[in-house]
Amino acid sequence: MGITLAEHRRQQAHTDALFDALGNFVHTIDPAVRLCAGEVCRCSAAGQSLYIDANHFSQSGAKLIEPVFAVVFH
Repeated sequence: MGITLAEHRRQQAHTDALFDALGNFVHTIDPAVRLCAGEVCRCSAAGQSLYIDANHFSQSGAKLIEPVFAVVFH
């Protein structure tokens, strides 16, 4: 269950363009690298929901995307 990576990218296109326009003033972190295996962005993994609602990660979801934040803390 989830949406396709293409649909995710389409939904994020406007926001991505805004951040891209800021150039080197911001560093974006894209959780899709962890959430989207192949062409599907999942909403659950190992029997656990990755979200508590439409926009907020559950504890399982937060743990799944934790590695993408390593660049911030190193």
